[in-house]
Amino acid sequence: MLRSAKSIEAELNILIDELANLRSLMTGVHESCATPEHNLSSRGNKRAERVHALMRPALKHYEDLVKRLHMIVLNISGANHDAPPATEPIPESQIDVQPKGRLDRIVKAWKKEKQRGELADVRLRIVQHQNIIQVQLTALGLIHSQDTLSNIGRVAEDVRTCLDLHNQVTAVLSNPLTRDFYAKNPVPEDILNSVKTNVHFYIPSSVVTFFKGRQGLLEELKAHFTKPTDTVQKRFVIYGLPGSGKTQFCCKFAQDFRALFWGIFYIDASSRANAESSLCDIAVRGNVAPTKEAAKHFLTNVGMPWLLIIDNADDEDLDVEDYFPHGERGCILITTRDSDKRHLGTIGSKFYSFERLADTEAEDLLLETAEEHQPYKEEATMAAKVISKELHCLPLALVLAGKAIRTQAASWAGYLNYYQRNRQNLARRAIKGRQSISKHDRERRTCVYVNFEPLLAEMENSTDQAATDAFELMQFFAFLHHRNIRRDILVKAVKNPQIEAAAGRAEGDDQAKSFSSRSTEGWMNTLKQQLPRLVETILNSPRYSWLFIQQTTVLPAILGKDALLDNEIDTDRLNRAIIHLQKYSFISPGGEKDTYTVHPLIHEWMRIRLDSPAREAIWCEAAASALAQCIVLDANALNPERVAMQTSQHFISRELLPNIRQVRQCQQHIYDRFQKARLQNHRRLLPNPISSQSSLTPSEAMRLAKFSIVYFQCGEWHVARGLQEQVRAFVVRMRGTDHPACHRITAALAATYYHLDMYGDSVHMMRDIVASSIRMYGDDHPRTLKSIDSLAQFLCYSGRLTESLQLHKKAWAGFRSLKSHGPNHKDSLLALRHLGAVQSRFFRYLESAELCEQALEGLSHCDDVEDEILFTKEDIALGLAGAKHNPERARALMVEVLERRKVIWGDEHSYTLFAELNFARVEYGTGEYQAAEDRLQRILPIGIRSVGKTHNGVVLAEMFLARSWASQKRYAEAEELYKKVLVDHVEGGRQKGADDHVQRILALWFLVECYDEGGKYADAKETAEDLLDSLAKIGDFGYGLKHPLHPQVVDKLTEIEGKIKQEIMDNEGKIIQEIMDNG
Repeated sequence: MLRSAKSIEAELNILIDELANLRSLMTGVHESCATPEHNLSSRGNKRAERVHALMRPALKHYEDLVKRLHMIVLNISGANHDAPPATEPIPESQIDVQPKGRLDRIVKAWKKEKQRGELADVRLRIVQHQNIIQVQLTALGLIHSQDTLSNIGRVAEDVRTCLDLHNQVTAVLSNPLTRDFYAKNPVPEDILNSVKTNVHFYIPSSVVTFFKGRQGLLEELKAHFTKPTDTVQKRFVIYGLPGSGKTQFCCKFAQDFRALFWGIFYIDASSRANAESSLCDIAVRGNVAPTKEAAKHFLTNVGMPWLLIIDNADDEDLDVEDYFPHGERGCILITTRDSDKRHLGTIGSKFYSFERLADTEAEDLLLETAEEHQPYKEEATMAAKVISKELHCLPLALVLAGKAIRTQAASWAGYLNYYQRNRQNLARRAIKGRQSISKHDRERRTCVYVNFEPLLAEMENSTDQAATDAFELMQFFAFLHHRNIRRDILVKAVKNPQIEAAAGRAEGDDQAKSFSSRSTEGWMNTLKQQLPRLVETILNSPRYSWLFIQQTTVLPAILGKDALLDNEIDTDRLNRAIIHLQKYSFISPGGEKDTYTVHPLIHEWMRIRLDSPAREAIWCEAAASALAQCIVLDANALNPERVAMQTSQHFISRELLPNIRQVRQCQQHIYDRFQKARLQNHRRLLPNPISSQSSLTPSEAMRLAKFSIVYFQCGEWHVARGLQEQVRAFVVRMRGTDHPACHRITAALAATYYHLDMYGDSVHMMRDIVASSIRMYGDDHPRTLKSIDSLAQFLCYSGRLTESLQLHKKAWAGFRSLKSHGPNHKDSLLALRHLGAVQSRFFRYLESAELCEQALEGLSHCDDVEDEILFTKEDIALGLAGAKHNPERARALMVEVLERRKVIWGDEHSYTLFAELNFARVEYGTGEYQAAEDRLQRILPIGIRSVGKTHNGVVLAEMFLARSWASQKRYAEAEELYKKVLVDHVEGGRQKGADDHVQRILALWFLVECYDEGGKYADAKETAEDLLDSLAKIGDFGYGLKHPLHPQVVDKLTEIEGKIKQEIMDNEGKIIQEIMDNG
């Protein structure tokens, strides 16, 4: 006590300082919550409101504890008990720290000792509540960061702050001092989610619940990836045999250490097409253009930590390095069977070799998948040692063996006999003919196949409906891409044919009505159109079936008509089949919701076991048919905008593309095998169930047409063109050029030609449709008017403006006069909008805006026209800007359009980039030259990276960039860029027969203006003459001389010639003056 009494003064001073600090902290908390940064609840932020609600009890408890500490200090010091509360300043006169003598010192020490337990308890609770408040303030800080970032993925510093905040929250929530409070006051789930910093999490497959082993390697890999380095991209290679657990290891690493990475992505590198498709998916998730280069650029420039898993990089011809984002950022995990790729690693040991699990890990995995309960029986543990050794400790083989034991297909004691028996029956057949596989690899594949086949055979021979459905689904899945098989494919394969059937009936009724009023000539055309169909129907009837081998599409029974409930798929039956497959580990949940993944070895075995090309052809056909049925075509898609958007859910195209590639690859493989067999056996008359590209059936033609739309929407226009040309040739041969199906495929091909800058071909195609429609339906039929309106659009795009204007007027007048349409019908309003758009090309900007405003008013009352409304608003904004009228509305419209485009298509889709370009044109038109320049400078690299420097949109953007420079009197820079545009256009345009294209004409006109304003009159005159020559070449009917630019160029040339004459006269005058001055 005496020793304690000597230090009581110092101890009391420490307590008083502590109390003052606590008061200061409490004041800071109250002030912090009152600031705009944290007072988000006042702005309607629901998460912030819930955090504030959670903070109130914590702050109240904290204040009570500070008051208790205050009272303890006052009691020990002997100060006046009427002192103010601890939340207010404590006057020094009321806390008597200085002892009045030895006795007073002892009394104060005694009081402190008496309250030691209470003091320790209060201090502990204060620390606890400080931690609690720290969590809540940290959550508010993170919510504020996320609330204020316009795009969190682009602000590296803020995201690093978010990562720091996340680590703080994690540490505090794991502190034992906070657990009691949060047990009674749990943090709402949305608040916990708000402090998670992993924004993107996409892995090849989900992690199995019984994942075993390699925990040390996971921790070691974490240490490698988290070790600071700024000089090299962190890459690590996992190589090994099939079924050795490479992919599962990477997925487990991603799952366990998800919080370390802002984004986790993967590339399926099993083929070049799949790898590029995966990169396109990453690009879409990054809200950039769906291209390989855009995805790499996105990862290269994102400032947050990311992990990229490149899975199944087994192909020796695949250059894996081509898929690495540039620079030193990011972490990359590569899985491969090719040991030569281990040099790609850059950190730590650079690679792991996965041959097998450790013995104890393999035994544990086998026992767990067999669902043995601990403590394990000696019989099971001894058998597990022998079995795991026989199966080379391969994880996939062990999992399948455990399933066989669990389902009592074999016992622990009898498993090896079961294995050897099935091995003798199946292994040689499974690997036969695969000469490229090494003996070592073949042995390990056999371990998997032999364990898998008995379970599959049991399912195949079962009478249980769920097992039968599951077996058929596995055969069906074998011809889709093995990863992320969407449940939607099954649902849409059932639902969409009914939609198409209803649309077909409506189209048939419409044709019948139109033909009933046609002349004899029309009836003759009708007969010509229907005769091939009639002949085909007769020949396909049972009476004549001996003439042909019928081609039948087989679908899984669960997708058949007999299995439907109220014309919908039986979801309960589907769920039972899926659960059955998951039970036996045939499939696992995919990386996204409602998707499934099949291990590549199982996927391969499903095709191998079909034994014959004929059986493969049946199930390949089933997969192809189901994919085609997922796509519903728009019967009215005749203009390029509708063709680009003709599936109601365009985002599904990106999901379908890998499956379409897979099934077409399988079809080609089966076809080649049949051709080889026919040639070897000289059985030339043997029919091939997979048709060649030169011989299609109607169903195959429809399928290819649908597939072409998917390729088109994914930007693979060359592939789309090949398919569409093939389909069109078939339709022309079978139905003639006047059939509606021919019109639709021709319109799709014209739109593809347009995107390939083949403007002349696209116009030629649309002229054919118009001529055919007039023959079949007459001049005033809605189909004819639609085709005329679409032709006018293509003419406008190719610079043939006078003819385009005439045809748009004709279409608008025609729709308006139809009793079935009138002025407020959607087709009429779209024709009016197109008419308004072309008016701006004649510099009638205000008239253009007024017509488009009228169209917008009508379209706002129509259904399914959001995209058309956005196009209309763009046209209005351009018209207003060109007329220099109401710039505020023009800007507001473009802001609205651009924001919506980004939501629908992403930041770097072509429609979004064109909206950015049009926004810049609006800014230029309203005199905001610097703003226009900044916008164009930002989007040009994206456009060049996505579509190339000679693309129509890129050329147009460069022209307006040069124009913005010229308006800022930066004439030399503008001239150089105009010249570059003309050179690029020649490179891209002359190859496509587009030397007189509108972009070249615009570039020449802008260059004339630039030379004129810069005082280079001779260059301006030469360029103007070149421009007049180009205008004269436009069109096939002399329309070039009627081009709206023609009189302006003539006037400008006259003006320039006058300036040149004046310049000559001025120079002569100066010379004469100099002579006279010197004379």
